[in-house]
Amino acid sequence: MKRIIIAPHMRCNARCAHCCVSSNPRDDRKLSDEVVYRLVDEAIADSSVEVVSFTGGEALLRRDFILDLIRTVAEGGKRTTLVTNGFWAVNPRAALMRLAELRDAGLSLLTLSADDFHLPFVPIDRIRNVLLTVPQVPGIQVNLNMCESQSHSADSIVAELGDLLEGIPVSRFPITPMGAASNLPDEEIVYRAMSTDDLHCPGFTLLFSSDDRAYPCCSTGIMNSALSIGKASELTIEEAAKRVEKNLLFYIILHEGFSWIVRHFQDLGIEKFQQPFKVVDACDLCCHIFENDENLLKLQPALEYYRESYLSGGISAKGVRS
Repeated sequence: MKRIIIAPHMRCNARCAHCCVSSNPRDDRKLSDEVVYRLVDEAIADSSVEVVSFTGGEALLRRDFILDLIRTVAEGGKRTTLVTNGFWAVNPRAALMRLAELRDAGLSLLTLSADDFHLPFVPIDRIRNVLLTVPQVPGIQVNLNMCESQSHSADSIVAELGDLLEGIPVSRFPITPMGAASNLPDEEIVYRAMSTDDLHCPGFTLLFSSDDRAYPCCSTGIMNSALSIGKASELTIEEAAKRVEKNLLFYIILHEGFSWIVRHFQDLGIEKFQQPFKVVDACDLCCHIFENDENLLKLQPALEYYRESYLSGGISAKGVRS
């Protein structure tokens, strides 16, 4: 695995209506400091790992802890990235100080989360303060992530930030109806595909999350599924990587697409998959597929058949017996 993601805690200063993991100021989900430092040390020692990313919750609620983690990773020769909502940028001076200390600790990339859903908790002026001071802190890259729904476009924020976004990569994407966002009206969700479309996973990344589970996914939203590969506090990075690399189902997801599983669910008579339903993207469909262990247990005969056919050379590129 080239990239490892660690979410030390889920506590956040905000309680956003679109949060895929339902973070809030009283959220007590966390990994122990010992586990986090152990994972960082393993990432540094693992020659295949190139990047260690930190997320939350709001990671910088524990500023000194995160700074020390970033410094440790950077001194170990790896790149680091961090996701934050920018609550700390109360004025340009505070923004400059925080950016400088993150850069000096060795942070490579800072991703700001800013959209209509964050505004009740983090005023847009905080994001403006960060963007104003970025030119004064060479050596650190800043990106902007913006979630959107049908009635909450990022257009107004983009317009308000204006020229400050010059040279800042901006990603705009629809919210996924999981976590707190599952309580939003269905008409708010921007659906882009159907469950029968040939949707593909973008690839696996190890996520060690504050619910003490490890997942093969780059999004903390996967915490809403049954896709855990084990306990974060017990698995080493090497063990977790092997569980992903040697898992037949994960192999099928990458090489056949989710449609392979959907077809088998239909053949098995699983009610939810008998008719096509709307999904936001492949990640949304993945969470539908892995919403419980029971459905996956029903797939075991198909998985065994696939394994035997693959080993005997009787499977074509799309999993059909030749």
